[in-house]
Amino acid sequence: MTANNPFSLIFSQPPHLMIPRLRESNLLLDYLNSAVPSTQAYLITGVRATGKTVLMTDISHKISEDPTWLRVTLNPELDMVRSLYEMLSNQLFYEQTDRGANRSPLICLPDDSEGREKDLQTALIGLLKQLKARRQKVLIDIDEATDSRLMLDFTSTFDLLLKERLPVFLLMTGLRDNLQKLLHKQSQTFLSQAPCVILGPLNTGAISESYQQVLNLDVNTALAMAKLTRGYAYAYQLLGYLCWENPGDYQAIIPQFRQYLEEYVYEKIWSELSHKDKQLAAAIARCDDGRIATIRAALDVDTNAFNPYRQRLINRGLVNGEERGFLRFTLPLFERFVLEQDQF
Repeated sequence: MTANNPFSLIFSQPPHLMIPRLRESNLLLDYLNSAVPSTQAYLITGVRATGKTVLMTDISHKISEDPTWLRVTLNPELDMVRSLYEMLSNQLFYEQTDRGANRSPLICLPDDSEGREKDLQTALIGLLKQLKARRQKVLIDIDEATDSRLMLDFTSTFDLLLKERLPVFLLMTGLRDNLQKLLHKQSQTFLSQAPCVILGPLNTGAISESYQQVLNLDVNTALAMAKLTRGYAYAYQLLGYLCWENPGDYQAIIPQFRQYLEEYVYEKIWSELSHKDKQLAAAIARCDDGRIATIRAALDVDTNAFNPYRQRLINRGLVNGEERGFLRFTLPLFERFVLEQDQF
């Protein structure tokens, strides 16, 4: 590995070099900083490795720079209600210690789960009321939400906090399918009303300019590389990383570029598709011009049978259906990967 490579292959960690998503970031920051917020929950979704975590983390860091905000990051694999209470309690403890004040002891929770849950919610409400009196707000961020029991318990408690008009805000990422399952399972309405930012491709011009400056490339080469990534965030980092490690003709590292994409992202995406989804993906991959009429003819299905699966791939972020009558993959070299699968 060449020293000081500015590109990163690490998932879920803000890279040193990144293309900012200015529109999405400013939109969410405006929501959160609104004097009279219309909602207190916000969702970020998109295909795997498209920068959901990076955007959420960037926004959370910017918010936490304001002393009127407290930021709490919760692990969706743990009891998030208890984690939220303990983190806020510790925050108040350190502030009281700094001021030389006596700290009130933590509530001793009962052994039975029902009583413990009730007292925990009561204690949490008490902490948040203290923060509200001090005109402080809490931003909770959760990465990769699913429809787990722990998540459902947390959303139920969060809904209770909203009904108490407490200053809590939620910023959460998740795959589109996982968020939809969570929305269908939870009985509260706040998530269904939450604005959802869907991350699309990065700006091609910004990627090209980044490659020009960092890799010292001419305009045409940098633009060709940017187009190869199709604006996919992981592909931008990956191609830049490989070119930094292997200076010269970028086309020479395309096989390695493709292998990384397939092994680290595409195989996981493929494993999550249904059989019908895979059939449609294969038909799209075989269609050179992307015409829906050609794809439907290859599958021998009518519009009514075709549209639900078309919409599923669009919702997953795998295909772009913005041009009327056409479907095209959003991910670089995904057509070749699909055609190489044994099922088809």
